[in-house]
Amino acid sequence: MEKVIQTAGTLIQSNQVPKATEDKSLNNNINTLSFYFALTPHSNSTILASNGNLKRLVLNFIKKFQFPNPRTRESFQQCKSNGQMLAPMREIVKLLYLARNFSNTEGYLTEEEIRLFIFYNESIAKRKGYNLMATYSQILKFRETGQLPQNVSNPRDEEYWKHETRQLREMLSLLEWSGCLVKDSHRWYINYSILTAKEKVEIFDILSYNSFWEGSSYDTKGYFEYMDVENEYMDMENKMKVVLNSPLQVIYYGAPGTGKSHAVNRITQGENTIRTTFHPDSDYSTFVGAYKPTMQRVERISDSGHAVTRHGTNEVVMDNRIEYSYVPQAFLKAYVEAWKKLSANPESPEPYYLVIEEINRGNCAQIFGDLFQLLDRDDTGFSSYEIHPDQDIEKWLREEAFAGTNFPAIQGLKNEVVEAVKTGRKMLLPANLHVFATMNTSDQSLFPIDSAFKRRWEWKYIPIAKGIDAETSQPLEWSVLADGKRYDWWDFLQKVNPKIAETTGSEDKKLGFFFVKADSNGIIAANRFVSKVIFYIWNDVFKDVGLDDDMFVDHNPSDSANDRLTFDKFFDAYGEPVEEKVAMLLDNLKVKRIDSNPEPATEPTE
Repeated sequence: MEKVIQTAGTLIQSNQVPKATEDKSLNNNINTLSFYFALTPHSNSTILASNGNLKRLVLNFIKKFQFPNPRTRESFQQCKSNGQMLAPMREIVKLLYLARNFSNTEGYLTEEEIRLFIFYNESIAKRKGYNLMATYSQILKFRETGQLPQNVSNPRDEEYWKHETRQLREMLSLLEWSGCLVKDSHRWYINYSILTAKEKVEIFDILSYNSFWEGSSYDTKGYFEYMDVENEYMDMENKMKVVLNSPLQVIYYGAPGTGKSHAVNRITQGENTIRTTFHPDSDYSTFVGAYKPTMQRVERISDSGHAVTRHGTNEVVMDNRIEYSYVPQAFLKAYVEAWKKLSANPESPEPYYLVIEEINRGNCAQIFGDLFQLLDRDDTGFSSYEIHPDQDIEKWLREEAFAGTNFPAIQGLKNEVVEAVKTGRKMLLPANLHVFATMNTSDQSLFPIDSAFKRRWEWKYIPIAKGIDAETSQPLEWSVLADGKRYDWWDFLQKVNPKIAETTGSEDKKLGFFFVKADSNGIIAANRFVSKVIFYIWNDVFKDVGLDDDMFVDHNPSDSANDRLTFDKFFDAYGEPVEEKVAMLLDNLKVKRIDSNPEPATEPTE
């Protein structure tokens, strides 16, 4: 299919379609594809087809294709006389989306159910009393009783469609090819768990489309203009930027040093970003804002009520004065700036990122407070539920944050909601505000995160992997320098991590590649290895279970009664690292040696 459509687009664009007398088969195929995909000279659909952007073309077709259409005059007139007004593939996607959200266990449709309750459903096929929820309820009842409701006709009694079985299977095949649907045995459903962020937006674009071409006459040109992808393609690109250019709320988690913050930085680099870090003393006031004493420069006023000036000049004397004013913190700063970006360009606003490091080191329930409700987002990216902020926040938003800001009409929001946001009476997260967080799964003394909070985030596990140079995209060849010998850092991780997992019974305490940083030459000095790596291994992994592992054998103990590499043996009397012991531990693990002589190591910048 792909090759044929692209060929058709290329030939139409270059005006080289063969005549029927030259190649009848190809001419027929191109004419058919031209109708279905609006492939006319200079149309945007033709450009997409010739460029090979076939998925975008097919998604547009799924969204718009309808009965009646002017494919043939006879079928067009028949559909018009029957009062048919149906976009079948669009309704299939909508009904399956509803099924998925209505019932986790029954969120599917069979081919027979699609055929009966869409093609033969008077309420949908003729747009009478159109109600998808009622339709799905009828489907569930039909599964129990086998009885069709009155608004669904039995195809054996009344045949509306010619070749309907073939047509339906072709449509379902196209829906499967596009990624909208998947098939499991005889069941069709939307598998959201395997969809990318972009694919979710593409499906939402279909779900939110309700237009029909309602030509009153046999007007092929008007239908082609309706089917052309141009305007919808531009709308789609704007929605992509606003809604899911990157996921809206994600917690990156994993073992220490796996690159969680690096993953966030890679996405937010060069973007509008504000960062904060949670800790045990974090609360609502430090995350959102509060009244605080602030230093203000004010004019000195005389007893007579006039400004005091310096002797012999008109220069007004200024004093420092402590005043209490509302001081916004990270959340409100990001919230306001995101809304301003959206107001400045509603069609394609700049994204704004709020990044929370170490989110589980603070009490999230206490820190978020009523903002917790805002984390529920709908399919447009805005908060599903609004909240009414307290008077302090409302006043600050109205009189300072949004004062003088022009809020135009915003697609997907009622005007009264936009006005309530501007005046501070209501709060909801805009679709261009992304909240990213990191979580170190091996941290001690953490606050628990309850399931209600967790489900409002996407979770992305960052596995332990060899580091990649951001500039060259090549693997980083880091090594540990100890006792004049170089040991492969990645090989060390591969040797020590299985022992950590076996000892602790947990993957969370393993070491990530970036647990310790090398210098510019890729060298990890012995003193840094001891203070960071060995300290962690001793204090957080093996301290309570003993040092029985072979990696801790001291082959040259100063005290024959203590042949284990305890933590104190890695330092001399002056607190300097004993590199011989570091090398001994690495040799015990059989870490791969690197023989080339390194340049002197320098301390890396944290």
